[in-house]
This record gives sequence, structure tokens and C-alpha cells, in this order.
Amino acid sequence: MRMKSVGNKADILAVVIHNADTITIPLGTPVVVVCNGTNDGLDVVLPSTAGASKMHSLAFGVTIGPSLAVGAYGEAMIFGFHTAVVLTRQTRASSTNTWNSEASIASFGLMNIESVANGFQTGATLASTNFLPFAVLGQSLASYASSASNASDTRTAITAAVRAFLRVI
Repeated sequence: MRMKSVGNKADILAVVIHNADTITIPLGTPVVVVCNGTNDGLDVVLPSTAGASKMHSLAFGVTIGPSLAVGAYGEAMIFGFHTAVVLTRQTRASSTNTWNSEASIASFGLMNIESVANGFQTGATLASTNFLPFAVLGQSLASYASSASNASDTRTAITAAVRAFLRVI
């Protein structure tokens, strides 16, 4: 574990991680520790790989630094102010569905891990978990209007990199 001990920058707590998933783990993505008796406390995967039963109870921080390639080592922040946390603003079933409009989101909203886009979510969905939120939104977000399906937009999730205070410990 790394903890900054002096200086004029915000404090963080970070842990060393190893990407044991089959795909690259992007910057600002929550990770889940793999407990399989091999590299316990080091190996991590994305929430979608870990599954709903493990993504909250075995949450192991949010990646910092560049994207983490398969088999690479990096760090995950477990406490502090992160400037690029992945927030899932909206999802849709397929790329042919329209995007709904979304109201603005006030700062200090509670955030919890979700597995559709491997990010965090805010709002009423937090009631579906028995766990405390892992993050608090550190900025407000503007609303946006709905948009029709477009052949060039194949996304099934709208995400944003947001500032958030983390406490995944």
C-alpha cells in the first residue's frame, strides 16, 4: 500500500494490482479482487467479470494511471479524491434504441459500482444494495436531451469521467 506522507497535494491511499482479466482495464474503472488462492490481494478483474455477488463485497479500488493491459501491474486508489472516475450516466438495450434525456446530477451524490459499463452509478439504484457507497460525486453534471438512434452511434452506455471522493476501504 502506498500513502503519500508529505507535500502540498491531496492525500491518497493506493494499492498495487495485477490485471487478471481477459481485457484491458481502463483508467478510472472500479476493480474487484480475485480470491482464488493464487495471487490473492493482487489479482483484479472488472465488475462485469466478477459478477454481482462479488463486485461490492470484494471491491478493491479504482484504477489510477494509464489503462492496465492484461497481465500488467498498476495501482488502484482506495481512498482520496480521484479526478477521472467512470460514471455510467445511461444504458440502452441495443444501439438501435433511442437515448432518453437525463436530468442534471447534483454534486455530492452517492455512487456505487455497476457492471453494465464497469463504472459507477448514482441515484435510486443505490437502494438495491446493502453496502455503503464507495464514492461521492465531486462535481455537478449538466442535463442532456434525448437523441434518436443513429447508425454511427453503436454505444450501449453513456459514460463520463468525473471527479469523486473514494472510500473503498
